[in-house]
Amino acid sequence: MFCCVFLLCSSVFGQNDNYVIVVFNSWRLRLSLLSAFFIVIFLNLFLSYTLRLFHYFFNIWPRIISYRKKKLFESNKRSIEQGWMFFLENRFTEASEVFSKLIDSDIDKRSKIIVALSLAKTYFLLGKNDESIEMVRYAEVLSNSNSELLEDILTLKSSILIDMNLPEDAAECLLRLNGIIDIQYSIILQLSLKVEIMLGNHIKVIDTARLLLYDNGIDKDSLYDVINKSGAELLKDLIDKGLQWKQQWRNFSYNERLLPEIALVASRAFVSEGDYSESEKLLELILSKKLNNKLLYEYTKCELSRIPRRLSKIESWIEIYGNDPDLFNALGILCLHSQLWGQADYYFSKSLNIRDDSQIHLLFGIMYKCLDREEESIAQLFKSLNNTDSLFVPEIINNYRSSLNGLANDSNNKEEFEYSNKEINNNNKQVSDDQYFDSDPLPVLFFDDTDDEKINKGLK
Repeated sequence: MFCCVFLLCSSVFGQNDNYVIVVFNSWRLRLSLLSAFFIVIFLNLFLSYTLRLFHYFFNIWPRIISYRKKKLFESNKRSIEQGWMFFLENRFTEASEVFSKLIDSDIDKRSKIIVALSLAKTYFLLGKNDESIEMVRYAEVLSNSNSELLEDILTLKSSILIDMNLPEDAAECLLRLNGIIDIQYSIILQLSLKVEIMLGNHIKVIDTARLLLYDNGIDKDSLYDVINKSGAELLKDLIDKGLQWKQQWRNFSYNERLLPEIALVASRAFVSEGDYSESEKLLELILSKKLNNKLLYEYTKCELSRIPRRLSKIESWIEIYGNDPDLFNALGILCLHSQLWGQADYYFSKSLNIRDDSQIHLLFGIMYKCLDREEESIAQLFKSLNNTDSLFVPEIINNYRSSLNGLANDSNNKEEFEYSNKEINNNNKQVSDDQYFDSDPLPVLFFDDTDDEKINKGLK
């Protein structure tokens, strides 16, 4: 290039008789400066294109290899997308076939790990648990040098083990995962919560659920429901073992104490220790904020001296919640405890006008039995059996079986009280008093024949 510039300047600014002589052995070539300039330019261009041509020919094979890799990558990408589309469309068999082919293909390690995890999940959804775990382990081996991918693999492995109902193995996997990560992600806490629920570790369940309450992306009602159930079970275990349950009760936050299952267990524990006022305060506090049927019917179980106060309290709740049939049922049950038959009939009738279900007919039947109105009692019991509403029929109906048969065989009442023995047998479930109170609570005195005798004596 320097020669070209020198020759060009010499030819322009120099004299016309300037020449360039090229000597090569015995050869001599005499050229003008301008001719020499163009010859040098030509030689530069020739040499440049010759070198480019040689470079092109020598790189043909690498170019072919690169082109093949590019086409293979595009093909594998389309296959991965097709497999995921099958997966999203719940066509798991087709998805597993596509992913199986990709596992043996020549793809990069990261893509192979992702395909292996996808295949593991697909196998699990197809019920092939052994193949699913095998694929997870294969992906785990591939990702030993990549902690980021290992974290994802262990997370998926824990999820699969939980779905396979293997909480111990899932707990070990999560323990290993916690040793890798620096912070507790929400998804890992959710998996830990599921594992602790399956293992029955109520204290850890409550602690984990409390941590998840700080995550705005999770439904807090579902977390409080978990705390509600686990807290109630924890209190039951402590009470059954004779341990200090009140210490755990103090450990609950204010909102947790107002959860219905926890409050129900605590209320019964207070009553068992003779602390009736504390149980009453707890139930009234919750019911004044939100109506709950279990707590409401628990509120109807009390000493006779406390009935007037509770009647007044429930009547005040009617002003808050309106004409709720369960409130009228509760008022009627309290009136039955006090043997206020007219008042009980009044409240039960108001409840029946709002909602016709099995429970109200059973309450009517028990009230009529206490009044020795056997035919009306049996009629109400039949209505409770024939009602479409689900009902755990108490053991008391067995005591009237002979009366039911006799009344059904009576020609005057045969059409009104026709029934099926099969239906009676299917609905007549043996439950204890406490179990029955958990679903459709009734006064305890109506489940004991000795109490019935006391009532009859009182009426006489």
